[in-house]
Amino acid sequence: MLQKARMNIKTEEGYDTLYPETSSDQVIDLSSGKNLETVIREVDEHVLDGDRHITPVERTTWNGKETPEGARKQIEQTDFQIYKSNKDSEGTFTTVEYKRTDGTLAVKSILSGGTAPNYTTRTITYYGANGTSVEKTTIRTLSYDSDGVLVSEV
Repeated sequence: MLQKARMNIKTEEGYDTLYPETSSDQVIDLSSGKNLETVIREVDEHVLDGDRHITPVERTTWNGKETPEGARKQIEQTDFQIYKSNKDSEGTFTTVEYKRTDGTLAVKSILSGGTAPNYTTRTITYYGANGTSVEKTTIRTLSYDSDGVLVSEV
């Protein structure tokens, strides 16, 4: 197929553009060594490829990832073993640990501040799957009503 191919030639004044008649199989992409027809065909195939930039295996893996709703349900349905310790003079356990069935620590809650049994702070630490890596720590301020009953944790 004969066509005009644009060629930019650097000169002392800048660039000159030439349009010599050439066939597309004679035009070579210097970066790949492929002729123009091959490059155009490959670009067209790439544009039409529904799996571009990701392999079918990667797409299947990606599509199988957990959704936020699924993760929430898993957490809600996790069967933790609960261990209480550090009992104060009023009979309140100030440390509560939630362990997974494999024995790794999932969550630890510690009461502190104030006077037993009206603690002012709850520190909640969330652990990674190995039971030692801290993923997140939340500190809550505890509030009580006039009867000393816990009414909020914010």
